[in-house]
Amino acid sequence: MENYLLPILLSYYKEIMFLTGRAHVMDTVIDNYKEQMININDEYPFISASISSYRDITQFFPNENLYSPDFLYHLSKKELIQESIYLKNNQRVFTISQSYEVMESFLVNILTEYLSKNPDEFVTLGFFSEPVILPKVDIRKLVDKSKEINNSGIIKRIRKISKNFQAHENNNILKLNVSHWFEIVSMVRHLIVHNRKIVTDKFREFLEKNNANKYEEIFNNYFEIETIDDVSSIFINRNKISDIIITLNCFAHFIFKSLSIEANLSLEVPQYASRHL
Repeated sequence: MENYLLPILLSYYKEIMFLTGRAHVMDTVIDNYKEQMININDEYPFISASISSYRDITQFFPNENLYSPDFLYHLSKKELIQESIYLKNNQRVFTISQSYEVMESFLVNILTEYLSKNPDEFVTLGFFSEPVILPKVDIRKLVDKSKEINNSGIIKRIRKISKNFQAHENNNILKLNVSHWFEIVSMVRHLIVHNRKIVTDKFREFLEKNNANKYEEIFNNYFEIETIDDVSSIFINRNKISDIIITLNCFAHFIFKSLSIEANLSLEVPQYASRHL
């Protein structure tokens, strides 16, 4: 029987591939630009500068109506090495936040598809007291409303459906509770998107209070905190972004496999065949 969940997994992998591929390209572009600028033999070290400007929209008859607060962004060869690190980090945290959004869509899509083909599970998950047949658009709304914080509602429902998920959520080759790991990524993504990647005291306290679940250890294995522009910020180095994406991909496959086993579907995933580019 053709696995109706497979197109959802492949769509996820395709989108992730473009995000990570472009992140690696930007790393290379920034490094090449840095080396090019450093190796130029000239006596003038200036590279770039920028100021902020605004106009007073209530000033109808100005002699001059363009103001600039007393701040200057200045980049010279001296600062370029450190600044290139920050530029690459901006690209990496953007990639992680976008990858999380792809994963979030995958979770909604795959559970929606599974429930559309297995209406008995509506009862298992407590949505209804008896099996019902719903249009897929209504199932999606139901799943979307059940996401809860950090998408924990969807993870909880997949856990309830799948014995394979229960068996390997913590016992796996990663030696990692993948749901705890995903919760950390969810919270980091929140800091990136909603707090300009600035690490809050609340987040630090969360890591410390959940020491029994090894949250702080998980965070430290995948992320760093660096002082950038005078504030503590999320930092992702070049090696770790690959680890994060690969683990996210593993989690997506684990969910696909767990639901596929429950529905007696094929577990086969088409693999990349090397070819001349």
